[in-house]
This record gives sequence, C-alpha cells and structure tokens, in this order.
Amino acid sequence: FTNNMERAYLMSNTYHVNVILFDYASINSQLSILKNYYFSYHNAVNSAKQYYHFLKNIQQLKESTSLFANKKVSIFLHSMGNLVFQKMIKNQAMASELNRIKFIDNIIFNAADVNRKNHNRWIGNIEFAKNIIINYNTSDTKLMMAMLISGNRKMGSKPLRPYARNADYTNLHKEVGNNHSYFLNIPNRTFRMNEKVKIDFEKILNGQTLS
Repeated sequence: FTNNMERAYLMSNTYHVNVILFDYASINSQLSILKNYYFSYHNAVNSAKQYYHFLKNIQQLKESTSLFANKKVSIFLHSMGNLVFQKMIKNQAMASELNRIKFIDNIIFNAADVNRKNHNRWIGNIEFAKNIIINYNTSDTKLMMAMLISGNRKMGSKPLRPYARNADYTNLHKEVGNNHSYFLNIPNRTFRMNEKVKIDFEKILNGQTLS
C-alpha cells in the first residue's frame, strides 16, 4: 500500500493530475515469487465488485455534481490491475449499468497482465468511455515471466488479433526497452522515461487524445 501511495504521489506530480487510488492486496512478503503471483491474481479478480462500486460513485458524481461534471476523468490500469477491470466488465449486469452514459474520457490499459485471447470481445463491450488506449511492450520481461507462470500470453506484451474496434493500440518497445513500469521515473530504478513517452502519458491521463 505504501508503495502504491508513493506511485500515486509521483503520478500526481509528474502528470499534473488529481489521483484517486484503488488498491488491493497484491504483495505478501512471506510468500515465494510464484505463490505471491497467485496471491495477487486472486485478490485482483476478487476485487471486481468493489471496483464496480467505486466507478459507480464516479458516475454518480459526474451526473449529479456540476463541478465534477466538467472535469476530465481517465482510468489508468497497470499490470494486474487490468484483471480487476476485466472481471468487472465481463459481468453483464455491471457492464450494462456502467454503459448507461459516457462518463470516462480515456481508459488506459497499460502493460496488461491479462490473457490476450479474445480480448477484443470484452473490450468491445466498453461503452462508457470516449477513448480506449492499449499500451503494450513486446519485450516486457515481467509479462514474459507472468506468461510462463500462467500459461497464456499477455495483452500487455503482444495483443492477439482481431483487435478491438473501439481501441487504439500503441507498442512502446522502442521507447521503453524491456521495462514493465514504464509510466513513471521510480526512485532507485535506472529506467528513465524519454520526453515523448512522458508527454503522451500526460495527454491521455488528462483526458486528451494523441491524434
């Protein structure tokens, strides 16, 4: 939790956005790498209902609060955080309720640790966002490891066609190398974003488009 709070603070300062952090238990220091992966995986998918209620609160604020109605709102999903969203949107009742209005400007699926197979189907069910962006890195070493553990290739490393018609796809490999958390300059890590990556992230996190 403290690491995620630090990253939320870094995102706020780096991209000049207000951050609302949704967190779930993703690390148990007493477990091995393999067991911790499954610990995080199960907690992610089991958080879908809570995440739905979180988004419903945002939806209601956009509908009922004049000050909030004029604000740009983007959803940023990183790594296993994409599992939470996937589980939620595959629930027909939850998806239908959220799809009543377009209350989100951009949804950013970043380094998604979800099965790439048939991703176009559940992403195609998203109607409450104006834009959907899928960032992937064909040399993401962490997602390669996740592939070996889970037995399936990841959307965040190499999406499988057919692509979702309502999404834009960006391969960031040339800009980020083999990195996984390439959206921030994290203290004590050697990776540093180039200026183009930073500018593009700032635009989409602030509800703008890249075109």
